[in-house]
Amino acid sequence: MPENKRQRTLVDFKIPKTHVLPGNQPKRHKAEPLYIDLECDEIETETVLEQNSSSCGPKLFVSEEEFEYTEKLEILANRHDFGGPAELRKEEKEDEEVTVSHTAEVAESDTPNTPKLHRSKISAATKQFPVKLQYKPEKKPRILSRPSKIDMEPAGSEMRVLPSVSEVGPEQQLLCPVCGIVLTLLKIHEREIHCDTCVTVKRPLTSKRTGRPAPKLSKVKKLFFKNHTIVVDGFNFDSDPAINQYFLSHFHADHYMGIKKSWAQGSIYCSKVTADLLSYKFKVPHERMVALPENVTVQVTENLSVICFDANHCPGSFVFLFRESDDQDKTIQWVLHTGDFRSNNDLISRINSHTNNARIDKVYLDTTYMYPSYHFPLQHLLLDATSDFTRKLKNEGFQKLFGDRQSSIMSFLSRSLRLSHLYKFVFLVGTYTIGKEKLAVAIAQKLGTKIFLPKDTSKHRIFQTYQHHFPEDIITHDITKSCVHLVSIRTLASKESLQSYYKPIAHIYENMVCFHPTGWSFKNGGRFIKLHESADQKKTHTLELLDNTEVDRLDVSTLYSQYDGRAKFQVFRVPYSEHSSFKDLANFCVKLPWAQMIPTVNTHDAYMVEQMQQWFSVWKSIQDGGKTLSGE
Repeated sequence: MPENKRQRTLVDFKIPKTHVLPGNQPKRHKAEPLYIDLECDEIETETVLEQNSSSCGPKLFVSEEEFEYTEKLEILANRHDFGGPAELRKEEKEDEEVTVSHTAEVAESDTPNTPKLHRSKISAATKQFPVKLQYKPEKKPRILSRPSKIDMEPAGSEMRVLPSVSEVGPEQQLLCPVCGIVLTLLKIHEREIHCDTCVTVKRPLTSKRTGRPAPKLSKVKKLFFKNHTIVVDGFNFDSDPAINQYFLSHFHADHYMGIKKSWAQGSIYCSKVTADLLSYKFKVPHERMVALPENVTVQVTENLSVICFDANHCPGSFVFLFRESDDQDKTIQWVLHTGDFRSNNDLISRINSHTNNARIDKVYLDTTYMYPSYHFPLQHLLLDATSDFTRKLKNEGFQKLFGDRQSSIMSFLSRSLRLSHLYKFVFLVGTYTIGKEKLAVAIAQKLGTKIFLPKDTSKHRIFQTYQHHFPEDIITHDITKSCVHLVSIRTLASKESLQSYYKPIAHIYENMVCFHPTGWSFKNGGRFIKLHESADQKKTHTLELLDNTEVDRLDVSTLYSQYDGRAKFQVFRVPYSEHSSFKDLANFCVKLPWAQMIPTVNTHDAYMVEQMQQWFSVWKSIQDGGKTLSGE
């Protein structure tokens, strides 16, 4: 290399050194703003600091005589935020806040009109001024944990805005006892899911009560007799001193809402299972409850008795049949309240047998599925079909049963690793706090296994109150002895919740299949949807429907069509319901003698109420032998 040449450096290329690069310079800490409340109650501001004339700038302090105010002094640590000392802005409107912005250090201003305040003078003034320093950050808007909309349906369904209290009459308000949301305009399955979620999810202890007054008891909740009035499934309403006997049909949140340990409006009449659940869940004293036996007449008052029948809804659910009599024990009237029930011929026969086929004067009917398109299979037929499908899936697998050519990720693993799983499938069955367990029992019995339920959990303790309703030793706490799990319906709600459940048990089960039992997912065809039919058409349709046995069976193709080969976990929505279908209601109203039908669900919709009354008239005419309908 020649002597007149030298090696080039970074300076020659005008490249800055590393310590001056923007990314390597230390970040200057920017102090958070400090908010100071100035409270001056007994101070003469004139003695603290002389005020210059108005031409010299705004006043630093304003006396109480001049203006009623609340001051906040915002001290900004970074002097580069403003070019000079802060100015006092006094609003012309009364009751406005006066905000003073001042830099951390008072610098000399370039503005000639701005007075120069010496640091020592300010310090002296500060000592004489009784200033209370208190850090008050800006209040962030409160974000409620509950959304304003509730999605109780599958993904892609329409979101329903919850109504406000003002949109519903005071006698029709149905409030959630936990969060206070109006549930009146929600469908019955949405109420059940919402209330079940509110009860089981822990709420913060700091939540404040809304202070909203309890609505008045609606007429549909009251059962009137000659000298007596009782209430059925109405606990979240304003108390009535004239009523002290309350009947609870079953332990579902949309019916018991309002009950708590301090509830003391009267005595609660219910089944023993429901009483045990109330005692466990809400610590209701046993002396406040009356456990009613099944199929036994109990005297409520001197002239009023009740007999309870199994409602075929959930464990401990009752249908109440009241009999009012005179002093000579002659029947004055029969009143039937179904609560929530799944009607069948056995229930109808037991009621008719007890009344000697006498006409029931008033029937308070569960009209959850009072809609002609809802025809789901009979319970026992559906349980057989679903359990057979499960056994076939377990024996054949996805590829053979559904013709799925996509290989499972487990097929690429070694044979020894695949054989390490105890079971090929784990079957999850969604349930409410109480109810829907029959599907899990049917599947477990068909597969020759037990139902797994973690010991000492809330679900297990609740199940213990009604386990006598199911086969003995059907429950196990050993996960290795079962491939059927009883889970909450919320577990089936999303991919994330499914993955969270499967991850800890992935070494035991190779795959997971879920069953979501709900009648709201099933509509059998479209020819039954026409609600605007005439009376003659309604009558013809009812007679054809009662003779149609196809709607009583489950078409297994509805399960096969739900298979999704791209999904990690298969979720099958099963048309299993513990409410009466439209056909069940038609059969009940045709075979049971009655004088007046009173719907208890969907009563907020005037159109639905009108349609229900028309269907009742048609069914009454069929019962009476096909007499001509009025208005035809």
